[in-house]
Amino acid sequence: MKEFNNKTEREFLKILLRMDEKIEVNLGTFLSKCILNNDRLIQLDNKKISLIFNFKKENELTFIKDLSIIISLIEILKDEKLIFTHINPEILNNRLTKSATEPIPKHIKEKGWVGVTALTNDKEIQNKIQKNSTDYGKWELPTTLSSYILEYIDQFCYVRPELTEYINNGFNTPEQIRFQKTLFWTRIATVISFVGLLIAIIIPISTNNNVEKSKVNEIEKEIKEIIKDTASSKPIDTTIIK
Repeated sequence: MKEFNNKTEREFLKILLRMDEKIEVNLGTFLSKCILNNDRLIQLDNKKISLIFNFKKENELTFIKDLSIIISLIEILKDEKLIFTHINPEILNNRLTKSATEPIPKHIKEKGWVGVTALTNDKEIQNKIQKNSTDYGKWELPTTLSSYILEYIDQFCYVRPELTEYINNGFNTPEQIRFQKTLFWTRIATVISFVGLLIAIIIPISTNNNVEKSKVNEIEKEIKEIIKDTASSKPIDTTIIK
């Protein structure tokens, strides 16, 4: 199974798993939740797709980098068959034909921002743009990237159990889990063997020490008895007879 070691990819996968609790996931919405936060929006119309962002906080290269990461991740998940996708073309048609519910200010229209439904996870971005339109820039996406986004808008996915287990297991594959379990029991066996070896060494030493100490005590007792016997015996007569 493909491993995902990149921190950003792992954060995106956690988002996907949380969304999967609702049975199926729209890939356009998934993309929005991952990278279209905090003053970011992808504008859709029939001719082109554009990125709208606050250029005082970032530039188009930062936006494109994040977009490339999420697109690469989705394509890898598809290629590895870790998600099952299906298409509902009506969703794309509905998004491209919807109009704005409120009149668009003239200065917004002059910047080319039309009133179509856009991809974003920032609920306040329309109000932000209207209040500070000069802070926001617009950058048209290349055709190749645009095709991915148009595809994701009407595409849904189901997360395969293998991917769910991988994420829930702390991004460890079944092979890694088996290896970790084997390594754990190997370490336990090593510790037990080491403790057994220590016991095998310590017991004989302790026994020998006890034996030697017993012998020393016995010798000390005999010496004490000899001294006692010597002290209690009668003195030798040393008188010389002339």
